[in-house]
Amino acid sequence: MIIEKCNEPTVEVSGLEIIEVSNATEVISMIELPEKTKNTDITENKATSSEIVTSITISEKHDDSKEIKVLEQQPTSEVKSEAFSYLQGFESRMEEIQKEELERKKMIIKAIHEYVTYSTAKFLTKENLLILHENIDHLASGQSDLYKPIRSKMETPLTSPSLRHFVWNIGERLGISLSERANFIKTIFPNELKNATLGYLVKNLKDTIHSQIPIDSPKYDDFKFDYTLINKAQCDKK
Repeated sequence: MIIEKCNEPTVEVSGLEIIEVSNATEVISMIELPEKTKNTDITENKATSSEIVTSITISEKHDDSKEIKVLEQQPTSEVKSEAFSYLQGFESRMEEIQKEELERKKMIIKAIHEYVTYSTAKFLTKENLLILHENIDHLASGQSDLYKPIRSKMETPLTSPSLRHFVWNIGERLGISLSERANFIKTIFPNELKNATLGYLVKNLKDTIHSQIPIDSPKYDDFKFDYTLINKAQCDKK
């Protein structure tokens, strides 16, 4: 008896094709999937991808394109840590600068005291010269309320031009204002400057009038005094 094998017909059901594969039935969809479904895997991949962006390409009309380079972003904590590492020597450097400035100021004040003795010894008693040195310290520290007045010798008085030049020279080394200089010299030598107002002194601290104490302008970034100017000026007055 011969049994004839029949092929099973292919049946189409609502756009679905059912075929036999290795004694199993596989359903293949012939319907186009919605766009949203297609993009699901892409969206999930984007969500799990690295957040660090290295480059982005933007296409424009007429096949032109621009490439935007984006630097690799680092975690905020790492950036802050790296920035703070640059400041490790800040405190020590500031201490060095302050120490240098303090040392320079001490040197300037010392030079001024030496200049005061050299330039005014001829015109002041020893007692008044000592008071003048104290007044210089008060000027340097901004303590004008501690100024004490003195007077030059009657036989060798200090003139107004000499006093104006004297305080101008000192003030240049200390870096103080003209009004502070005028107030200082007017307070210290009230008798010698009784006819001079503060306004007049401010305008005439540095003039070209010949005097026992000439103008001594400091050279750039230097505070030293030129004693030869004093020697010449005081010798000419003899």
